[in-house]
Amino acid sequence: MVTVADHLVQALEVLSAAAADPPELASLNPNSFAAKRVLLTNVADHPGVAEFGQMVAAALGWDPSEMISISDSPSSGSGLRAEHLGRMLVARARHQEAAEVLHSFFALVESNVVELSEVHVLWGLRPATPVSLPGGLQLVALEDAPPSLLRDRYLGVPERLNAPPAGHPAVVPRPGAALVRRLEHGPVFLSAPEFGAHPVSQAATEEVLDVVRILTALLRRPVFPLAQGYVLDEATPLWLGGGWGGQSIYWSFQAAHEPEDLDAERLASGVAAYLGSNEALRNGLRTALERLRAAYIHPWFHERAMDLGIALEATLFAGDRSSYTGELAYRFKIRGTLLLGGDPSERRRTAELLSQVYKLRSRVAHGGRSPHGNEAEEAVISESLELCCRLVEALVMRGSVPDWDGIAMGWEVAG
Repeated sequence: MVTVADHLVQALEVLSAAAADPPELASLNPNSFAAKRVLLTNVADHPGVAEFGQMVAAALGWDPSEMISISDSPSSGSGLRAEHLGRMLVARARHQEAAEVLHSFFALVESNVVELSEVHVLWGLRPATPVSLPGGLQLVALEDAPPSLLRDRYLGVPERLNAPPAGHPAVVPRPGAALVRRLEHGPVFLSAPEFGAHPVSQAATEEVLDVVRILTALLRRPVFPLAQGYVLDEATPLWLGGGWGGQSIYWSFQAAHEPEDLDAERLASGVAAYLGSNEALRNGLRTALERLRAAYIHPWFHERAMDLGIALEATLFAGDRSSYTGELAYRFKIRGTLLLGGDPSERRRTAELLSQVYKLRSRVAHGGRSPHGNEAEEAVISESLELCCRLVEALVMRGSVPDWDGIAMGWEVAG
């Protein structure tokens, strides 16, 4: 157990009582995350602060003259000198008891692990109340996500006084939701400058993105991930705030969404079924879902026809390793009709829609006339978007690639 010497506590008490705000704080918006981070991690130049950091480093057995290699999230790392460590501890002790600050920091060094939140910012919805999803995920309104530079950016909170909100000069995305999950990350302090030594696995992150994909089919609307970040709790002794990735921008992302009550039970069961389906099906549906959500927001109907055609074909041939080389348009129509089922009139309408949208996609793909401006053909595409969502959901609830021949011949049921 690492102990904290009394002389370190006394020195921190003296320094924190005499230290002042860092000069850069005056230019920051006091309501921003940036201002809070500066306030809790930095102080103005003051005699003894750098030396105090070196004392703490020496007490921990570190070389005070060497850079401290740290990784504050699975995606980022940096170097911290002992003198800046002193600034961080003094800044924290201005708002918290010195003994508590040092004990928390020494405990962090000993455990070498932090808890943090992984946040995926989403455009396409804004839940009025949090929705619990499988895998420890929470779907929340963006304003209810953990405070961070990332959240401020998309909520339009300016970092500096008298400054416009950060964003693209022409297109400012207006997401309304976030997927959040709690993670344990470590080691925080590394023995060599190899940052991110134990990152969250790519498979774990891909699973979160899979949840975002299936939301499009379950909600019957496009849901896009715009950015991802890792956020440390404010109480973490080494509070650098975590990193965040880049963003995607479409013109549609300027549209805001009003809060809405979502069917939490249906979403949770749909996500659970998708995550529980076999990998062959999910591999095929990833392409289908990405094309489907893109088709929703294209301004031109020939673009929608292309992406929708790919989405439907990827859905109805997802994970199919058969050697069938016959006429695809026919099998495309048969599979979709068998999968959805229904009474004779419903089956006829499904078959007609699939046949029409397949022809539209083929015509556009081979340089033919665009459906844009043709009300009847635009209606076919719009109705087929809903149809694609229903087909994806039907497959997900099955959990595996169907035995299509068995369904057609009658030895396996479609539903």
